[in-house]
Amino acid sequence: MTNVFANTREVSGKATPSKTIAAFPDVCLSPPSPPAGPIPIPYPLTGTASDTTEGCSSVYVKGKEAGKKNGTKYSKTTGNEPATNSFGANVITHRLTGPLKFAAYSFDVIFEGGGAERFMDLTTQNHVNADGGSAGFDVAGLDAISQTEGNPCAALKLANQDTFKAIEKKSNAKSTDPEDAEKLKRFKKSGTISHSVLDNCGSRTAQRGTSSGLVRRFDSSFSTPADSTDDVLIDHPEGEKNKSGKVKKRIPSKICGSEFTHPRGGMHAHSEPGILENIDYDNLCPGAKLTMNIEWHQAGNNTPRNDACGNCKKVLKAACQCMAIELCNDDGTTRDACEEDEEMPDA
Repeated sequence: MTNVFANTREVSGKATPSKTIAAFPDVCLSPPSPPAGPIPIPYPLTGTASDTTEGCSSVYVKGKEAGKKNGTKYSKTTGNEPATNSFGANVITHRLTGPLKFAAYSFDVIFEGGGAERFMDLTTQNHVNADGGSAGFDVAGLDAISQTEGNPCAALKLANQDTFKAIEKKSNAKSTDPEDAEKLKRFKKSGTISHSVLDNCGSRTAQRGTSSGLVRRFDSSFSTPADSTDDVLIDHPEGEKNKSGKVKKRIPSKICGSEFTHPRGGMHAHSEPGILENIDYDNLCPGAKLTMNIEWHQAGNNTPRNDACGNCKKVLKAACQCMAIELCNDDGTTRDACEEDEEMPDA
């Protein structure tokens, strides 16, 4: 983390940990060869700030060039290498591993006549022309979040807010599929983004979770929930009932090394259990503590909530069996999630 910011977002440059992760889709023509192929396959693309080129010549971050509007780019993206140039490569750009360019930037922080490029700004990938082949959003690396000293609530809150802003930009981008754009707009009104830092006796790691499978598709750095295959589904005595009165089967989680089942639905629908599902419980120290900042948008409510739904609170309390959990308040203070009342409105 460089601690150089423009409009509260960390500036992107060759020395920063900025990256786009699994921007999707980059559709490329791929084997087999004719007559069976080629087949158009969507590939997820990743670009990293360490590949910054054509940056500022007089503005530096940690001694290396910073990014500016309409000039700086990441020299390459990776992820579509399995496709074949001889078949036409990307269906738009006809290129593989093309550069990444920023489609958004600061309007009032100016580097050498161009707006500063920042974490969470909209990007497009695999370029050979102005349109590019896929769109994602530039996100602050989880490593940078985990390096925050002391109480991480402010950094976690900023990460939540910037993610929602990036999602809104992506929903309005011309390169976004119209159906996906509509889903992202709905998510902005009634979805959840959560970021967390786990302090495992001095070793800090960060995670991000979301209630949207589409957001996870665009950015694979979001925690992947438990699988929803039929062979792992089990009954839950407190679970919802279907129309015939039978309890719906649920997806079990190995939180704290024991089987816990979210009573309302699969892990795929909630951000907090998605984070808890990906903690290495076998290697938690006795004093481990998870700090989480939740931003839950509810339809019809203009003020985002910072608490979990009642069922997710049950999941959080299951995780309290092996670690302390603190939830962030709006003012940056924390409260004990293990002592919270479960009687809250459900998602």
